[in-house]
Amino acid sequence: TMSTLRVDSIRGQTADGTNRYVVQVVFGALDSDVNYSSTAVADIFSLSITPSSTSNKILIFGSMGHYINNSNATDSGDYLIKRGSTQVFATDTDLGRFGYFRSDGHIKTWKPMMTFLDSPATTSSITYKLVHDPHTYNSGGTFGKDVTSLTLMEIAQ
Repeated sequence: TMSTLRVDSIRGQTADGTNRYVVQVVFGALDSDVNYSSTAVADIFSLSITPSSTSNKILIFGSMGHYINNSNATDSGDYLIKRGSTQVFATDTDLGRFGYFRSDGHIKTWKPMMTFLDSPATTSSITYKLVHDPHTYNSGGTFGKDVTSLTLMEIAQ
């Protein structure tokens, strides 16, 4: 004979006695390319999530599908993640490193994928933004549709 096991949910327990699991996942990508041609800081893509508990965290995966137009010039800039108007992540450091840096037509550094664990402490809707901060403008560029994306995962604490 066959038996059937039916459950509403199964959650594993961590070593410290708390349950941590993914509550929800929200994903979005650019519908059309976003071009730039100046050094203006610009929002590239945004996505919202509404946490179910103030103690939960949001695990953010941001991908910047960035194409720098053809040039032998030097280009540099950073990628940021903002929660509303508050910056929560940036690729820049005190050491002068960048999210991207190109000199004489060659990429020297490149960080198109970002990961950050945020603690927003709210149950209100939150909008996260991928932001481009170009330090130099020489030949401009494009953030590609479908390859510029955000994934937001609410993690129960």
